[in-house]
Amino acid sequence: MQMKKMLHIRSMVLLAALLLAGLGTLRAQSSLHFNSALNFLQLGELDSAKKEIDLYFKEPGADKEGDSWYLLGAIYKEMYKKSENANVASPMRAKAFDAFKTALTLDTTAGFQKKVRDNLRYIALRYYNDAAATLDTVHYETSIACYQKYREAMLLADPTVNIKEKDEGFYLALASTY
Repeated sequence: MQMKKMLHIRSMVLLAALLLAGLGTLRAQSSLHFNSALNFLQLGELDSAKKEIDLYFKEPGADKEGDSWYLLGAIYKEMYKKSENANVASPMRAKAFDAFKTALTLDTTAGFQKKVRDNLRYIALRYYNDAAATLDTVHYETSIACYQKYREAMLLADPTVNIKEKDEGFYLALASTY
């Protein structure tokens, strides 16, 4: 129990450090909701962070900033990790993925792109794991859907990746399942 508590504290400290480093480059935000969402995320209060970021996105222009989408993605990613990581059809993971995709298109600075791509890589790997876990004669359609999401996320995370090797392995396994 003590070890589990230490790992939780360690992961929260790591998350806070990453967020401070990653979001430290954010443009000046005038919104109380944006700042509140960031603070709640750093504190691990994900429900409050979600409420604040959802309120922030109702403000004019919020959807035009890469930072806004990055924060939205970070909140939903953490919510997915906390409560839906076993759900292969997680709406929180899907929302985080969409937010990171949008953030990638809105801010093209190298440092920002790296942070977004790192998050996309995490999501891609989770989709890949779900594709592998559901590759059987009953859930193969779910496996195919997860693999397609993996593929999309991985190509965004690393445009230089040799996806054909993964494709060959997955489709060979899929054919064996049939």
